[in-house]
Amino acid sequence: MTIKLSRKLKDKATKETEDQEFNEQLTRENKLLEIQTHLQKLQRRQQQQEALTEQVKVHGERARQAAVVEPMRENLFARSESLMFLYQKEKARQLYQEQLAIIRQRRDYEARLANLERQHSLERLALSRKELEKDLRTIKRSEYLNRKSLESAWSRQKAGVVATPAGGV
Repeated sequence: MTIKLSRKLKDKATKETEDQEFNEQLTRENKLLEIQTHLQKLQRRQQQQEALTEQVKVHGERARQAAVVEPMRENLFARSESLMFLYQKEKARQLYQEQLAIIRQRRDYEARLANLERQHSLERLALSRKELEKDLRTIKRSEYLNRKSLESAWSRQKAGVVATPAGGV
């Protein structure tokens, strides 16, 4: 049994060392792949930067050449149409702003007018309410006075009717 156990332990130890060696080999390969991909990215970036700098140089040279050639093409005594266009554009912008201001003022005026009309209507309603309350008080007072006069007339009639039969019988 000890031989079997020692073989098992030996097999287990060799298996562990093989696994460790395999793991170390895999980690080395992974690191190597990571380094290679990083180097490829750096190379691509370098190429892109070189292409960009080349484009900037070419564009700069073309712009310088165009700047040299452009003044030669211009007729210095010709009337500038772009200035007239800019002037017309500015005038159109001013006219548009003025129209907007007029529309805004008209809206404000209409709003103020509507507000004044609303206030006037409210004042008229309040005045008519007061007049109605006054009329109601007057009607109630006249009804009260009529009732009192009728009551006094009835009481006089009762007194007269009661006094007449008593005095006449």
